[in-house]
Amino acid sequence: MANDCKDIVPSMCGIGLVPYLREEEQRTVTYAVRFHKIDGYTQQGLGGAQITILDENYHEVKEFISSSLSNTLSLPKGTYHAVEHVPPDGYVQAEGVEFEVTSGDNLVVLENIPIAKVCNAKVCKAKVVCEEEE
Repeated sequence: MANDCKDIVPSMCGIGLVPYLREEEQRTVTYAVRFHKIDGYTQQGLGGAQITILDENYHEVKEFISSSLSNTLSLPKGTYHAVEHVPPDGYVQAEGVEFEVTSGDNLVVLENIPIAKVCNAKVCKAKVVCEEEE
């Protein structure tokens, strides 16, 4: 029990309740979120993708380059979107993924498909050109 009532909600002073943090001392609680970027066929890790994390209002929260292992970020609870801006070399750009951060285990898996698996393709400066099938 605190001896100094200024550290306790004034109306609760003297009845043994836990002190609260003053507004300037409050901190946002964050949780670890692991991002695993993989090849959609081999399930092997992929590095080199540029990924942006957006909040539920589509405001940018963080940006990172994927590693072939995984990336871990700290985020508060909420709904987010992972958007890939630049795919790893030799892969088609992945679709965005919506995910929820909770207090439990947070794992987001982002898959890319190799260009060669998409079509009979040639690559021209990060642009995929598929040949017409006959």
